[in-house]
Amino acid sequence: MREEASNASVDYLEVIGHLADEDPPSHVFGGFADDALLDGRSTRSHGDLDVLVARDDLDAQFDRFHAMGFASFDPLFEPVPGQPLVYGASANGLAIELGVYDRDPDGSIWFVLPWNEGMYRVSLPDGTLAYPPGTIDGVAIRTISPLAQYMMRETFLLTGTFGPPRPTDASMQTRLRERFLSHVADDELRPTLTAYQG
Repeated sequence: MREEASNASVDYLEVIGHLADEDPPSHVFGGFADDALLDGRSTRSHGDLDVLVARDDLDAQFDRFHAMGFASFDPLFEPVPGQPLVYGASANGLAIELGVYDRDPDGSIWFVLPWNEGMYRVSLPDGTLAYPPGTIDGVAIRTISPLAQYMMRETFLLTGTFGPPRPTDASMQTRLRERFLSHVADDELRPTLTAYQG
């Protein structure tokens, strides 16, 4: 079991390395981003690789992953009809999930989630996509910023959209806050959700 997890991590890192400096850009978030930001190495097995991409770039992103062996991406979550928020694909025992954001003309980025029987626009903080590349187990990795990582998890915990809290959620949030966000006021770390008008 441990050997399988290790081999899977190595394979995921190969994918991550391919994404690090290519355009259009993509940014890792979720578990691998935690590992990269906090430890610089893979600290646990991961069931998938979460990658944030722009809706405008989806065709190019699909082509990129197709060249890596991920033949077909299917919509996994579609809160707004015709605008999937999450696409998934798998190949050779690896699972990729593409989280999709939309852009305003001023460059701000956002996505839509259901919450409390309504639909809400979730705004990501300035600098989400501008954090300097790092490394994980010596492999280059481009992640979202620590603030964006923290706020995305807070959003998912608040809305419960992707299920109940996981055992690692609280500890990862604490570590991100202590390492990168100790100077940020509590109210600035709360998710920004506004009613979605369509």
